This record gives sequence, C-alpha cells and structure tokens, in this order.
Amino acid sequence: MPVKYFWRQAHERGHGYSPNLHSIWDSAILERDSEGADPGEYAEMLEANFGGTIEGWQKAGVHVDDWVWESHEDAETTVYGDLTPKVAIEPNVPVHSCSDDNKIGERLLQEHITLGEAYQGQAAPVVERRVEQAGVRLAMILNEAASTAR
Repeated sequence: MPVKYFWRQAHERGHGYSPNLHSIWDSAILERDSEGADPGEYAEMLEANFGGTIEGWQKAGVHVDDWVWESHEDAETTVYGDLTPKVAIEPNVPVHSCSDDNKIGERLLQEHITLGEAYQGQAAPVVERRVEQAGVRLAMILNEAASTAR
C-alpha cells in the first residue's frame, strides 16, 4: 500500500510503490524511533521499558498461534486502524502485484495516505513491544530446542 511517510512522497517503483506501508513497518518506524542509537543502546532501552513484563511473556510459554493473533490485533488497531484517510476493506481476492485487483496499488496511491508524527507516535510503542517480544520469544524457542537436543 503506497503511503507518504513524513517528507517521503509515495511513487511507483519497479512493480510496486515506495514508500509503502509494509516497508514503513519493517524498518522506518524502528529507525526513526531509535533516534540514531546503536543496536546495543536500543536493546537496553527496550529492556528498561519492558523489564517488568518479560517474565510474564516467558511464563506464557511458546504458543505461536497466540503470537499470530496478537499481530493480527495490532494490525487491525494500529497498522491499519490509524491510517488517514481510512482505507476501505477490499474484497478478499488473490493479489500478486500492485496491478492486480483492478490496479489496487494505483487506486491506493490516489488515496494520498499520509503517515506523520501522530502515526509514528502511535506505532512506535507497538514496534518496541513487538521487537522486545520477538527477542524474548526467540530465546525461548532456542532454549527449548537446545534442551531437547541434549
């Protein structure tokens, strides 16, 4: 989904659009949130922010289906829920490129979806939580795998 992100205007690039919502969530929100901190500094900040909840995540155990539903909830409430303007729900059809589904990419480009400071402010805490959860949960999976390999 093509979006304007702060000063970066959405434009067609190859067989897609840049910036797009997926790339913004993959890296741009995190990069802006980290404010130039190196990975170690950012990890320390996350540890400080979420130190009190890590034990609860660990006690919950490895339940991938639950984690997927958490992501789905974040997508509904924050990723798509806070877009301006609101995006209509499309019919569920197979889409392999931005030209499929009656040129979905071009139609969304014409919506002029803009993500700025307000969106960043709502998205950054979600990204922070999900990054910290991913680290904790990956460690749980690796520990479990290591213990069964002995």
